Amino acid sequence: RKAPAPQVQYLTVRLALRAPQWAHAAQTIESLRTDPAVMRLPGLVIQLNLLLAACFNKLADPVAEEQAYQRVTSADPKNVTARVGLGNLYLNLGRFDAAARELEGGLQSPYATGTVVTQWVKLKSRLLAPGSAEWPKVEGATVALAPRFARDSSEPLILRADVMAAQGRLPEAVKMLRLESVRRAADAHLWSALAQMTADLHGCAAGLAILDEGQASAGDCADIRLARAAL
Repeated sequence: RKAPAPQVQYLTVRLALRAPQWAHAAQTIESLRTDPAVMRLPGLVIQLNLLLAACFNKLADPVAEEQAYQRVTSADPKNVTARVGLGNLYLNLGRFDAAARELEGGLQSPYATGTVVTQWVKLKSRLLAPGSAEWPKVEGATVALAPRFARDSSEPLILRADVMAAQGRLPEAVKMLRLESVRRAADAHLWSALAQMTADLHGCAAGLAILDEGQASAGDCADIRLARAAL
């Protein structure tokens, strides 16, 4: 019996994913990705392996999921989807150093967003010892990769403050955010971060005073209310 054409198999994959029938989709993809006609299309092979990794994630098969992602990174080392996928897989497996390496690899892609930057910086900040020689690289990334965030976002600065605090430079971090709050008086997210760090440095009452000031400047919004509840 003649095997189905790749186009038919690909349609079968899409229908199985929509159902969803993860095992059936994975089986079909495995057959499709080794088809000689498909193997001549490296972009399609990469896409199939990413779909396969997603299937194995749903099927709770971390070994096969890892292998699918690794086939992608072997062909395209800067593929941010595969790098982040591996990073999240290793996080779930408790392999934190490996996760950090994969996320850092994902940052080499120009398509890596601020979300990836944040995930890597926060993970590295938890892993590094206070005197580690890697801190300048991590802090520098919050500046160099700021364009990956939305325009005028305060997130890169808040992330940098988090890195400073993790190094024991909390007073410096608070001072930096305080200066920025003058320029971004309407930024409730910034006020919330400043309030939390101020509370860590000077106590809860000082943090609440910052929130009162932030509410007067940015309005009574969700960020301010959540920060107040957290304090």
